[in-house]
Order: sequence, then structure tokens, then C-alpha cells
Amino acid sequence: MSEETPQPPPLITHHPSLITFHYIPPGPEEQRAFLMQLLGTVLTLGIVAALSFWTHDTSAKAVLWGGALAAIWMLARGAWSLEKKAQRAQHAEIGIGADGLHITDAKAQSTIIKWQDISECQVIGGRLRVEWPDGKISIGAREIQDGMTLVRRVTKMWAEHTRGDKPSPPSNFIPLSPR
Repeated sequence: MSEETPQPPPLITHHPSLITFHYIPPGPEEQRAFLMQLLGTVLTLGIVAALSFWTHDTSAKAVLWGGALAAIWMLARGAWSLEKKAQRAQHAEIGIGADGLHITDAKAQSTIIKWQDISECQVIGGRLRVEWPDGKISIGAREIQDGMTLVRRVTKMWAEHTRGDKPSPPSNFIPLSPR
């Protein structure tokens, strides 16, 4: 009998009439960067402790311990960011359905936003920005598995449901080739 190794979640999950995109978990390079930051913080605390032992000036000790607190604060911020990204990858997802956008946050709370309720949907600097009367969300294409597909589908579905038979808005495209 052979045991099957667990497979990672698929990039895109297809439910009946719903396409779901998942957030990317923290990668090995991000975890390695956190470990290097942890090592740097421990080294900083060791240096601060040694220097404050030999230094008798109280203002110099205050500066040293202030630097140590700053290093600990930066480590805590890095840990919080890594944990937040891991929780988001574990619970959060974005689904595209015929009825609207299905958003599940990092706390596993789901919201369905109907296409007609979305007041603004645009891509700015590689981030999809969606606004509706009760809130807004900004999603980076690099934060989601197959993020460019998500961006294209959301903008296409929103345009189809909101524009209907209306003509397309004028384009601000400027051709680069001379005529």
C-alpha cells in the first residue's frame, strides 16, 4: 500500500458557476528573511547589552536601549506581517460568479458583492481596486495565484454587467508608432 503525498491547493478552484482564486502563502524566501531579521535582532541585543555594561554614561545607555527597542519593534512588525499573510493564504479567497464577486477574508467571513452594486472597478499600478457602497478592496495581482486572470475576469464581468448596451467609454490610448 502506498501513501499519497498531500497535494497543494489548485491555483483556481471551479465550483458550479463560481471560479475561486486563492492567496499565495508566504514563500521560503520570506521565511528566510524573517529568520535573518531574528538573527540580526538577537545580535543587536547582545551588542547593546555588552556596550551598556561597559558604558557608564546614562544618555549613551538610553540611546543603546532605544536602538534595541527599535530592533524588537521591527522584528515584531515582520512577524505580524508574515502571520497575517499566512492567515490570509489559509482562509481568504476571491470567487467570481455570475451573480457577483464572492470575497472571503482572512477571518473566513464571506461577502457577496453583486456586479450591479460595484461602483468602481479599475486597475492601478498592478492592483485591482473594487469599490461598492459598503466598502472597498484592493488586490495585488502578485498576491493571488493566477492574479492576472482574476484581474481580467473581474474587469470583464463588471464591464459586461454595468455597461450593458451602452457604448464603451472613450479610450485614452495613445499609439506609440508614428502614422
